[in-house]
Amino acid sequence: MKILGCDYDGTLNFGGIGQEKLKMIEKWRQAGHKLGVVSGRGPDLMAFVQKEFGLRLDFLAAFNGGIILNERQEILFEADCKEVDLVELVQDLFAWGCEFAHVNSDKYYLVQRSEENLKEGEYLLKNLTCPRLLYQVSVVLDGVDEAAKTVKRIAEKYGAFLTPLQNERCIDIVPKGVSKADGVRRIAEWYAAQEKDIIVVGDNFNDIDMLKTYKSYAMENGVAEAKKAARFTTKNITDLIENELREENVAQTL
Repeated sequence: MKILGCDYDGTLNFGGIGQEKLKMIEKWRQAGHKLGVVSGRGPDLMAFVQKEFGLRLDFLAAFNGGIILNERQEILFEADCKEVDLVELVQDLFAWGCEFAHVNSDKYYLVQRSEENLKEGEYLLKNLTCPRLLYQVSVVLDGVDEAAKTVKRIAEKYGAFLTPLQNERCIDIVPKGVSKADGVRRIAEWYAAQEKDIIVVGDNFNDIDMLKTYKSYAMENGVAEAKKAARFTTKNITDLIENELREENVAQTL
């Protein structure tokens, strides 16, 4: 059994998820393998792809591995970070140029810097309280360079407890020890899979750790750093699966 862990935006969903891709994924499963998503998005992604595209996932590592679900949407792992004062963190992020922050915990908060941007259901910093769990805080900067500077500031102040993951001008901030690579490792342990049977594919900065760790493909449309980190490149998921199944058939005939 092989495990294929796919980034979502720009990777599994690159060019949409049409019938050709769905048929190839089903062919992958018929060969006895698993396929799931490893993403910065939240756990609702699993239900979304099922409803929107008719795609059943065998697993989901959401929030960059901060929460992991099996095919029945049961939680296998969830991260926590009690050492960081969330209010102070968001206050720092605003001071470093962020206009708003998505806080993903046992409750979701969209925190706005100023009251003039506030909409119903959103929060101001003064109304934010520390949640029971902290999976991920996500922010957007004006540009890639600004995001890189903010990543350094986060690492300098909170590096003992948090890891900032840059995705172009976006930053996902997760508890220390959480990453896409660690998420894939936990999934492999769940399936009792060997490392040689793990395959991952991604396109951006926050995929680099898993691309360096396992047999990996970078999307041809991805950033140069991701392509440098990966062992191979691919145009799309369909081509990747076709290539892996072809290699498997060749190996079985030897």
